[in-house]
Formats: sequence, C-alpha cells, structure tokens
Amino acid sequence: MSDIITKSKKELDAMAPKEFQLALDDMSASAIERFSKMRKLPDSLAKVLDTHIAKGKWAAKGKWAAKGKGGAKSHSAKPGRASRSAPTPSKTRLTPDDGYIPFPERFRAWWDGTPIATVKKSPPTGSRAAKTGTGHQDKNKRDENMPGAAGILHSGTIDPDPDWTARVRTRVWGEGFGLPGGPDVICAMARLCDTQIGDKAAIFSAGASGPAVALASETLASVTCFEPEGSTWLQAGVPQRDAITLNIFDEHTPDFGSKVFRRFFARENMCFAPSRQKVLKAASHALQGGGQFVFNDFVLLEHGHEMDAVKSWRATEPMPPLVWTIDDYKRHLSDARLELKGTANLTKSYVAQVEADWRRLMESLATDPLPPEGVDALMSEGTIWQARIAALKTGQLSIVRFHTALRTIRSLSGPA
Repeated sequence: MSDIITKSKKELDAMAPKEFQLALDDMSASAIERFSKMRKLPDSLAKVLDTHIAKGKWAAKGKWAAKGKGGAKSHSAKPGRASRSAPTPSKTRLTPDDGYIPFPERFRAWWDGTPIATVKKSPPTGSRAAKTGTGHQDKNKRDENMPGAAGILHSGTIDPDPDWTARVRTRVWGEGFGLPGGPDVICAMARLCDTQIGDKAAIFSAGASGPAVALASETLASVTCFEPEGSTWLQAGVPQRDAITLNIFDEHTPDFGSKVFRRFFARENMCFAPSRQKVLKAASHALQGGGQFVFNDFVLLEHGHEMDAVKSWRATEPMPPLVWTIDDYKRHLSDARLELKGTANLTKSYVAQVEADWRRLMESLATDPLPPEGVDALMSEGTIWQARIAALKTGQLSIVRFHTALRTIRSLSGPA
C-alpha cells in the first residue's frame, strides 16, 4: 500500500474509501493526526478518516482504563497521596525546538536567496519527514552541515527522473506546457501574424503538446510540430487530434519541407539549437509566399564582458546557449531570406510570470508535498529557472520576440 501522504489531491480524490482505510491501517496514530491537519479530503474519505481517528482514541482510552482497574501493571494509590494520572499518548510535533525545517520553507528560502538556519538534528522519530518516501528528510538533510538554504536542499549534481521532471513542469506551468504563459503566449504569437482558419502552421521544438493544442484550438489551423530525437514529448505521447502531427528532425541538418507552411513559431529555444543558421534557413525554405515566422529567444544587449549571473546561467543550462544580439539576428535573418518586421522586449512580463508561477508552486507544497524523487526533479528544474531569472535581471540578457516574414525575390526584366 503506497503512502497516502505522498499522493496528490487528484489521486486522493480518485481513491476508494476501502483502499483509503487500508492505507490508514498501515500508518501510526501520530502520522494520521498530522495527515488530517495537512490535507483536505473529499467527504467520502473525510468520514473514513474521522471514524478511524475516533476508534483509535476510544481503543487507547479503554486500554489505559483497563490497566488502572487492577490489571497486571496497575498500581493503587498510596494513602494520603494523590494518584498518578494515566499516561497520555505522546504527540510528535514539528516545532522550532526540533531543529527540523520543513521542505516548503527550505525551498522558499533557497529560491529567494534568504538565510535559513542549518538543520542540526533530524526530525523526531515517527515524523512524516523522517520516513523515507513520505517526506524529504533523506534528500534534504544529506549535506546539512553546509551553511545557507542551498546547502540543506541538495548537494552535487542531481540526475532527476525524466518522468518526475515532466510532472514538475506540469505542476509549475500547467498540463502540456514546459514554459511560462500557458496557451496565451502561442495564441498571441498567432494573432500577431494574423493566422487564419485553414492556415498550415508549424512549431519548432515545443517540447510538449500544450502549444500545439492551443494553436489548433484558437486558429483552427493544422499544426505540425518538429521535435528532435529524444524529445520528452516523444516519451509522453502525441495528443490524439487530427489537426496535430509530430515530425522528427535532425538537429544538425534540419529539414522542415519546402513551401509547406503559412506560419512558423518557436519559443525560447533558438539559442539552444546546435545549428541555428540552418534552422532559420530551413524555416524560411518551409514557408509559402507571404509566410511569416514568429519566435521568442534569449538575446544579449551587446557582446562584451558578461556579468557573473549571465555566466552562471550559461553553465547551468542543460544545453549551453549560443546567444546573439539583435544585430546578429538581423544579419542571419537576412541571410536566411527573412525580413524582420519588428521586435518586442518581453523580459519584464516574462520574469513576473515565472516568479508568480513558482511562488504558487511553493504555496502548494505545504498541502501537496513531493516524494524524494519529485524533490530532486523540482530542485533541478528550480536551479535552471533561478539562473535564467537572475541572468535576465542583470539587463544584459533579454527575452525578445521577433516577427519576420519571407522576403520575396522579385525578378527584374528589361531590354536585352
């Protein structure tokens, strides 16, 4: 029986009362008491929990009463001295005196960069966090002698479970999305280039199904997604929608077809492409006459000395980024026969969106915690986004939206 403390709200809502009762039977009284205060349950399970707690208290009370009525271990009170009261069940409480700092507080302090007291001793035996699989004590305490918030969260290189990475991204950004903004971003890009019903559109390396589903729903266009081999989306499966298809491309020699699409889109991934010039030319080649390519990307204000936060961001990303300036992009877009129609700096709203979504996640951890493997994925993803935001806040790095269109080559005729 899996521990119900680690289950999400959705999993608990779908749980049968009998299965829930069996899970309660495997838990200690103190663990059940903490669980009842920590989680909100549907009515059917709440009744089971209340009944279980009531029976436990009644049984404990009856046992103590029996001992006090002449049982083998009972002791009569001595004359002239008040009798000692029956023992009461011990209750494990996580207080500041325990020296244990719950994971949500640790994570918040790490994300905010604020100091936090080092864990000096383990949480009390029997507590949720002390049990492997029900809390995060093993993962969070392993480098407890290191100062600061980061030291009590993890150490060394984390190699998170890919499935948990996908689940963490879903929890932060929403079902089917791996980047901030949800469906609004791709729909705004489609409106910018006046995508029409019946247009054929393409998305470069979306990494998840959400953008394609949103684009197909908003514009009623057919959407083709180009993903590199090994994409996490390939492991998760393709949504069963007639308007959406998934094509695999070679990252080093990309080919998106010839004169196939009216609209092409990409989000914050061009700087990670191993052959970006080839991607631009392949996208241009895939556009029909009048076709447009809209994409967002990380952009440097100018080349030169980089601040430490930007250097740290480069080192933190799973794939090292090659960041261009707007002038770099103008030159390479022209080489790819793409005309730049306009740019927009989205950095301020982008940072605000990311921070709001991660703070919402922090708040949810208090009532919907993660198991250790989920914590590893959360920390790995959090480290990446923390570095991105820190780099963007320097002002040397920006998120810029590029609106481009296929440049028409006009043939000139005249007297021979």
